[in-house]
Amino acid sequence: MKAQALAHHLAQNPVDGDYEPLDTYFPDEEINSIEKVGSNGNQAWQLYFDGATNTKGTRIGAILISPTGQHYPAAAQLRFFCTNNMTEYEGCIMGLNMAIDLGVQELIVLGHSDLLIRQAQGEWKTRELKILPYRQCVKDLRRKFMYIEFRYIHRFHNDLADALDTLASMFPYPENTYITPLEIQVRDQYVYCNTVEA
Repeated sequence: MKAQALAHHLAQNPVDGDYEPLDTYFPDEEINSIEKVGSNGNQAWQLYFDGATNTKGTRIGAILISPTGQHYPAAAQLRFFCTNNMTEYEGCIMGLNMAIDLGVQELIVLGHSDLLIRQAQGEWKTRELKILPYRQCVKDLRRKFMYIEFRYIHRFHNDLADALDTLASMFPYPENTYITPLEIQVRDQYVYCNTVEA
C-alpha cells in the first residue's frame, strides 16, 4: 500500500530537468531519544503511569523505578465513572502517593497523556469541572518533592504501565481479598533443569 501511494504521488508530481536526488543520509539516525535524568545525576526516581476506560472497565497502573533500578508496580480497578483523562490523573496520583510513601525526594513523572503532562507543566489550563480537582491534587502533591519534572513520552515507551492497567481489568477482584504483589522472574535456563537432582 505504501509503495502504491508513492507511485501515485510521483505520477501526480512530475519533475522537470532540475531534478536532484534526495539526500538519504541522516546523521545519528540510530539515536531514538536523549534524556536528562534528574537534577543532580542519578538521584531521581522515575514514575510511569497509565489509565484506560473501555469495555473491560476502568483501570489504572503505575510503576515507580528507583535510581538503582528497583521496580515498584501498582494497579487498580476503578468502580466509579471516569473519562479517559480522569483515569490518567487517577494513575498519576496513585503513583505520586506511592513515591511520597517511599520518601522519594526527586521524581521524573513520565506519561503519554499530553493533556495531563502539559497541565502539570503549567502550559495548558482547563475549565472542565471534572478535571479541576485532579489538577489541584497534582499541584498539591508536587509540593512534597524537592525536585519533580513532568515529561511526555510516546505510548510505546509506556508499555509496562499499560500492561499493569490491562492486568487490573482482567481479574474480577473478589471482595475483601488481598492479592500479593506480582512477581516477575527472569530465567536463564529451561525449567526442567531446576528439577534435576544430584
